[in-house]
Amino acid sequence: MELKNYISVDVTNYLREKYKKLFDETICEVIFYEEVTSKLKWIKIVKEIKSDFGHANYIKELVLNGKKGILDFDKYDSFEDTIKAVCNDERLLHHSFNILTNAARPMSEDTFFGISTIEGNSSFIQKNHKEDFRQKYIVNENIPILDRLNKFYFKDCPEELVILCRKYAEKGNTEAQYILGLVYEFGVKVEKNYKEAIRWFQKAADQGHAQSQFSLGWMYKNGIGVEQNYEEAVILYKKAAIQGCLVAKNSLGYAYYLGQGVEKNHDEAVKWFQKAANQGYIKAQYNLAVIYENAIGVKKNDKEAIRWYAKAANQSYAKAQYSLGCMYENGAGTEQNYEEAMKWYSQAANQGYAKAQYSLGCMYENGAGTERNYEEAIKWYSQAANQGIVNAQYKLGWMYENGTGTEQNYEEAIKWYSQAAQNSYAIAQYALGLLYYYGKGIEQNYEKAIKLFQKAADQGLANAQFNIGWMYRNGKYVEQNYKEAMKWCTKAANQGHTKAQYAVGSFYYFGQGVKQNYKEAVKWYTKAADHGLCNAQCDLGEMYYNGTGVEKNYEEAIKWYTKAANQGLANAQYGLGWIYENGEGVEQNYKEAVKWYTKAADQGYSRAQSKLGNICNKI
Repeated sequence: MELKNYISVDVTNYLREKYKKLFDETICEVIFYEEVTSKLKWIKIVKEIKSDFGHANYIKELVLNGKKGILDFDKYDSFEDTIKAVCNDERLLHHSFNILTNAARPMSEDTFFGISTIEGNSSFIQKNHKEDFRQKYIVNENIPILDRLNKFYFKDCPEELVILCRKYAEKGNTEAQYILGLVYEFGVKVEKNYKEAIRWFQKAADQGHAQSQFSLGWMYKNGIGVEQNYEEAVILYKKAAIQGCLVAKNSLGYAYYLGQGVEKNHDEAVKWFQKAANQGYIKAQYNLAVIYENAIGVKKNDKEAIRWYAKAANQSYAKAQYSLGCMYENGAGTEQNYEEAMKWYSQAANQGYAKAQYSLGCMYENGAGTERNYEEAIKWYSQAANQGIVNAQYKLGWMYENGTGTEQNYEEAIKWYSQAAQNSYAIAQYALGLLYYYGKGIEQNYEKAIKLFQKAADQGLANAQFNIGWMYRNGKYVEQNYKEAMKWCTKAANQGHTKAQYAVGSFYYFGQGVKQNYKEAVKWYTKAADHGLCNAQCDLGEMYYNGTGVEKNYEEAIKWYTKAANQGLANAQYGLGWIYENGEGVEQNYKEAVKWYTKAADQGYSRAQSKLGNICNKI
């Protein structure tokens, strides 16, 4: 591609003067600036440049040159549509912005690094410049000029540009020094050398170069090439932030938030996040949303959280899209809206964000915001599972175990349960333990089952704790031990596990593993009975009937017997029959007694069968 129409004015200077209110930093200094302004401002500037200079074709070529073949210009009807398409890709936006603000003016070797060059700053191509240099680095569509040294595109960087960079770095050009630091940091045509990176960052930082100050601070923070030093990192972040470096403002906010290198101060964290967020820095917008959602240094404000999540989400920031989806799903700060949740989860998921992929799978599995679709659920669970999301690994295992949305496949179930279990996911350990216990899809192995139950129990999973307790109580594959049984059942019972509550009541009733205590038995039976467990209801009815651990109370006895009897428990049906036969707490009623004895007898309850024969003679 050849650029035939060179602009005969210094575009950079023009942009600096006309649009200085829209930017915190001089545009010509944004060669490697990560914090590109908002898309709306970008579009506005391009439109104004087009109007002012009438170089639509030239700028179009610059944009096309910056797209690296990713964006098909033929798909778009107008120049504005092209710009908007570029803006939908943050990576392309960044590159095209660099192209526009730096390559738009005639470039010379001396003006390559933009700011106050060592050997002059002509707005025209200087006659002494070699034609092959211009052809190779300015107009060659395969080697976009600024793209080659940008740290996001270092892979294919021509060695000549690194040499050129070193030349001007040694002359004291701060932009070149910064780039050379990146060259050593990322190992571009040289061996990676963090100490050399630091040396060049330091040279530029000492001259007030904001990006170098930030990069140097980042290396101090992470202890890369230098001894970790949070305090020095904060000093450098502040210097860069004061100059308007948005990523430095955001990092300074983090430092205050975490108390790294500076006393923890949430007010200061909010201040710096706010500064960067107001200037369009996506990560700061996201961080500010998190601050408002979790009431960190500010009053909890879900509506404000949504506002900032939305700003970042609309710029394709996956984390914000996911968080916004969560807000809509849970109705936090807004009306619950599964369709909106689906929309944002989908956008984040399609960018590969694992948490969103899992949430999207859940939406499809449960039919929330969309028609239930188990096949789609499996698709998204699989993507999340392959990225290590343990919830998704467990869900995928469960769907294969139960043949939901796919053919039942115990091997696949074991595979995914195992992956989640290895990541210490308790419910997956328990599920895998059950497969070993019952020998489903794998050779039965009680020892492995118990080990997995134990791991899950140690993490507080109530089902696993109860299973461990039940096995100790019955001496099932372990030596019988009532104290251990009582210990584990109590742990589960305290979490509301109904069967465990009943078991604890039984331990107290029979004095197994603990001193016999009928009052405690009544307490735990009541907890389980209130949750609808028929055995507990029946035993509680018997204790009220006999006055064991409580005052004798036939009305309460009848109440609990009835609840259990209506669930089909033969013991309780027999108990009701007895009460009606003998008129205890109720008017004697042989027909009612027969009714309940019959229900129990039909289940093979021998005592009821015997009673039924005797009472029929009385009617």
